[in-house]
Amino acid sequence: MLGQAAPIPGAAADFDPVPMVASNPRFFPRLLLAGALLGLAGCSQQQGHEIVSQFGNGKPSELFQTSVDRMATLAMRDNLQSLYLLMNKLYLRNPNQWKMSGYLDAATAERQIRIAIEQRQPLAQLGNRRDLAALSYALSPEFRGDRVGAFIYAIGSMLITAHGGRTEFYMTDTLDPLFINNAARNIEKATWMLSQRQDANGVLLLFSNEISEEGSNLSFAVEFGKIVSRLDLLAELLDERYRRIGLNYAQSLLLMNFLPVQ
Repeated sequence: MLGQAAPIPGAAADFDPVPMVASNPRFFPRLLLAGALLGLAGCSQQQGHEIVSQFGNGKPSELFQTSVDRMATLAMRDNLQSLYLLMNKLYLRNPNQWKMSGYLDAATAERQIRIAIEQRQPLAQLGNRRDLAALSYALSPEFRGDRVGAFIYAIGSMLITAHGGRTEFYMTDTLDPLFINNAARNIEKATWMLSQRQDANGVLLLFSNEISEEGSNLSFAVEFGKIVSRLDLLAELLDERYRRIGLNYAQSLLLMNFLPVQ
């Protein structure tokens, strides 16, 4: 017929993609399903590697910690590290203090104070004083020893006492949010006393923060603030945790419901 192109022999057999898709309407759904399965397989494999990696980086004892226990352990670790940083900074600002400790240098004094805190050993220059008694004595004009070491030791021992005498926490341990909150308030008072207490000549017992024409150094207040913030957050979480336990129990009694076991 005039006006119609003659068919090219073999053209349909060589290349005709449209009829192939049209004749198989399930092609695209199957393709999408296969892609989704491959993506899920990749994600699952990646998540599996991450879980294994997390277990490998942790300690077996973490299996016996709740999320609050783990947070309390990490907060205690960070608070002690902040305290040791403050000790180093105080020795730098008050180089005459470590010389009164009887140790050869500031590094040795810091190491011994740290051991005494973490192993709950008495500090010779404080006698048998710990916690609040040690803190009051370390910031009194009557004290004649290494005031930096005594001050840091007193705060460290108070922190550990407020946490039930422990630095790591597990399911069987009980933390009192009131004691944690009280420790935060004590540190606030100690920070103020550190910046205000003077000897008979009107000289500060210890130099810490500084605001002068030459410049300002408020790093001590900032680091103490970090410790207080961690303690306040932990106290709030503990209070809510125990409050919810009590509310759940009260609700179960009111509604005569059994408590869930899983």
